[in-house]
Amino acid sequence: MQELNKVDADAPLEVLADLLEPFLKGLAAIQNKEVQERISDNVFKPILENNKTIVDETDDEEWLAKQEHYHRHVDGGKLHPRT
Repeated sequence: MQELNKVDADAPLEVLADLLEPFLKGLAAIQNKEVQERISDNVFKPILENNKTIVDETDDEEWLAKQEHYHRHVDGGKLHPRT
């Protein structure tokens, strides 16, 4: 995945899904915990660590305010809006 990122950082999601499919199937089929951990550590964790999604704080604050207002009416304000 790191090599793909060097070549094409804007690869379509379909390409990434096709590349990750064997690893997902392997995780589901393999019973050996060590192999599962290696797949997770070497394939999936680097993807999550390299996630470059930028959060727009202003949109997040507006969304949170709307959720707080909504939840006050739905559950009486008992649950946190992100729940």
